[in-house]
Amino acid sequence: MSYIANIIKERLDAKALFKELSVNIHRESKDEIWMYCPNPDHDDSHASCSYNTKEHIWNCLGCDWSGDVFSLVMQIEGISYRNARTFLKKLCGVTGKESDEKHLIKNLEYKTARKKIKDLNVDKETNLPTQFSLDFNKANEQIQRYTRLRRINRLIASKYFIGYCNTGYYKNRLILPIIHFSRIVGFVGRATWQTNKNYDDRYLFESDAPVGSMVWGLFNDHKKQDAVFVEGIFDAIRLRSYRINAYSCLSNNLSEKQIKLIKENFDKRIYIMPDNDAGGDIMRKVFRETLAHSKEIYDCKLKIAEDPDASTREEAWYALKNSRPLTDLPIGQKSYPHIIKTLIRRL
Repeated sequence: MSYIANIIKERLDAKALFKELSVNIHRESKDEIWMYCPNPDHDDSHASCSYNTKEHIWNCLGCDWSGDVFSLVMQIEGISYRNARTFLKKLCGVTGKESDEKHLIKNLEYKTARKKIKDLNVDKETNLPTQFSLDFNKANEQIQRYTRLRRINRLIASKYFIGYCNTGYYKNRLILPIIHFSRIVGFVGRATWQTNKNYDDRYLFESDAPVGSMVWGLFNDHKKQDAVFVEGIFDAIRLRSYRINAYSCLSNNLSEKQIKLIKENFDKRIYIMPDNDAGGDIMRKVFRETLAHSKEIYDCKLKIAEDPDASTREEAWYALKNSRPLTDLPIGQKSYPHIIKTLIRRL
């Protein structure tokens, strides 16, 4: 979720929104407004859809449709997300110039450490400064539970400079640095709760974070090493704990700058280990169309895990050792006959 989106939600008056959208309010409670469901396939005669006026999310008890204020505007007005955001910016008086960093990070200790770190050069990933790493023993229960779930121990947190925020703009999020070669150029906050299924707000980036201009993990010169590319930072961190040389694209897509970085900084074989979902198929298609003509790229298919972060050491290495040239695979193929045959022989 972008910084501007958060500003919109902070300033938005739900009643003013409903008036602008010509939505009738059926009844009100403390923090909720009840309305008729916007789902065109739901014949809602009981106004069974609730809208939370603090979080600006909605949920229908009748058909289980849900979303945030942006999806509501999109559905009612029949417009795109970009146009819905423009609509809400005008309604809330947001100019788009709200970029004061003091509003982004309200935790003073975090802000001070961040300023110091950006002025430091680091030569190796093991030399990353540690003064910013916060004591996870002082983190709230939600964050502690999440770090256990993601198998983030003290060693990993220290090595990759992972912190957290209990309050402020990044409340209840893990904080990961965006490291580009020898400099920390920005930060990303990772949600520690179940996010909305319709709009992926798992990652919260700074307003000036150069997400499309970098590849996570480029700490040094990697031209002489084979590389494994994954979608998320935690995916890359998990594979590195298995001694696999992994990098994150920060999404399942590639920008022109990222394509250029990969071409310039990796001379050896390139592997991709996508998530086991539709986004993973997108990643395969993007790498095939943008890099397969100039690089030797192999596809690694996980047998069981949904993504590399959830994989075991054995599964990750099995996927790597049994990879196939990306150009040999039809885009969208979901089965790998050679792996299935091998597994059958082992039974």
